[in-house]
Amino acid sequence: MTATDQPRLEDIRGRLSSKEVRQVILALDYPPEIQQAKADDIIGSYHDNPDWALAGAWLSATLVGMIGLQFAGAGKAEIRHIAVLADHRHAGIGTHLVTHAFTKFRLCELSAETDANGVGFYRKRGFATRSLGEKYPGTERFWCTIQRDLVIG
Repeated sequence: MTATDQPRLEDIRGRLSSKEVRQVILALDYPPEIQQAKADDIIGSYHDNPDWALAGAWLSATLVGMIGLQFAGAGKAEIRHIAVLADHRHAGIGTHLVTHAFTKFRLCELSAETDANGVGFYRKRGFATRSLGEKYPGTERFWCTIQRDLVIG
């Protein structure tokens, strides 16, 4: 990604009901048979938790990614959701979203829970990871944490 095509990052909480936000949420890694219900649950969780942050990454007029945060004390947050549309993955958008979270909210620590499909994203950005074991049948989960002084990207 060059400087000219860097995503524009902005708060998207006011757009929770939009088809653009739903489209990015549907990019999360859920089985097709539960995708729509999970999208409804995720959108509802942001409606029910007004203190959670939700930022979107835009390229031109297209919402291509999002990050949702739940704050966990002074300078700490947990990534509740991070997603990038399939056609825009591996272009640095996820890294921009993580960096944006640190900067905008003056975080000193960021953490996330993920599965085997997502743990590589966090490791690549310097997050320390540890297995939580098989939290759901057949699905190993991981806890990922990074402090601000570590390099992301």
